[in-house]
Amino acid sequence: MKSADTRNETPSQIGKFRIISKIGQGSMGTVYQAFDPYMKRNVAIKVADPKSLSNEKIRRRLVELFFTEAQIYGMLDHRNILPVYDAGESGDLYYLVMEYIENSRALQYYGRTDNLLPVPKAVEILYQCCKGLQYAHSRNVIHLDIKPGNIMLTPDDRVKLADFGLAKILHPDTDHLYLENILGTPMHISPERLLKEPVNHQADIYSLGVVMYFILTGHSPFSAPNLQELLMRILSDEPPLLRQYRPDVPGLLEQIVRRAMARDVKDRYQSAADMAADLNAFHKKIVRAVVTADVGMREKLDRLSRLRFFKDFFEIELSEVINASEWIEYGAGQMILNKGDLDESFYVIVEGEVSVLTGGNDSAVLRAGDCFGEMAYVSKRPRAISIRSAADAAVLKISNELLEKTSVFCQLKFTKMFLNTLIGRLTSTRGK
Repeated sequence: MKSADTRNETPSQIGKFRIISKIGQGSMGTVYQAFDPYMKRNVAIKVADPKSLSNEKIRRRLVELFFTEAQIYGMLDHRNILPVYDAGESGDLYYLVMEYIENSRALQYYGRTDNLLPVPKAVEILYQCCKGLQYAHSRNVIHLDIKPGNIMLTPDDRVKLADFGLAKILHPDTDHLYLENILGTPMHISPERLLKEPVNHQADIYSLGVVMYFILTGHSPFSAPNLQELLMRILSDEPPLLRQYRPDVPGLLEQIVRRAMARDVKDRYQSAADMAADLNAFHKKIVRAVVTADVGMREKLDRLSRLRFFKDFFEIELSEVINASEWIEYGAGQMILNKGDLDESFYVIVEGEVSVLTGGNDSAVLRAGDCFGEMAYVSKRPRAISIRSAADAAVLKISNELLEKTSVFCQLKFTKMFLNTLIGRLTSTRGK
């Protein structure tokens, strides 16, 4: 195959992969969307073209970084790290084949002051970043280029750490390494790297602290008219308080950001796991504060927690379910569903009893903890039965559209219990 300058020309094919479109450009290569004819799936291909570079030293360095990145990806397998399927050469090109995520977006999308994430959602995403870093660090991998553009989000807000092009493998016999060159985005480089001091996994924690500051406020922690002054401020100044830019940021979260960004590594989080623990504790605290302030919410949480459908849900996840649902109370004899309705919601009985009507007659009684509406929820077809309250009853009407906006952890637990309910229903139907 004829070599192509990946910066200026889009090849039609690389190896067995048919190129669809260019989707990204970085200092280390170009990223394309492509089609894998063997696996019958779209993939993302990161391509490096060393021959297009005139400087021989830079060419060798690019090849070296490519093989290191391929090796590192081969060491990593975690839900919060973008998976790589393959690596290879085609003509003069070197390539990595990665998962292609339809409708993905980089975290930097939420770095505008008019598009900031709610604090709980931001914390949830940052927690996932910590989990991905914790795993990489446990494999002796230091990312060294953590920034919003390298943190991808799936449509359901699952984090995928990407671009390990600058990453290094820490030798098992040492707890640090020395870097000859300062590569990466200056704003996100830790002070010890700028000073060319020994570097370990805490450099990533500092960078994640900068990311936290940015997506919570829409501002960088340091600003300067030129690079030299920027580096001086990183090494000597304290960033403005987050609340200067965003008054709703709690003081406890301010402390987490400052500890992550501590100039002295002794004052910084010692591990991503420690940082994740603090983020998780903070998340639970702010959610509990919200539900405690709302007596009605507190009562709803207590009632749901006693139902078998929600037995595996944490309180924070139950609050998400409530916010994605309607809590409806019916008097005895009121119709809840009518045969032929186009309602696609799923229902969980919180208390009381309801009657299932077939042919105008009561055919079954459902009680607290039971569910109904699962078939229409899946098939999107009109209701096949009618439901009427047999006594005073409270039901949770769950909207699929709203549920999709909850955390991935909440959705996974809901899907598990919903499928168990559906399978149980289908099994009992076949047995009759």
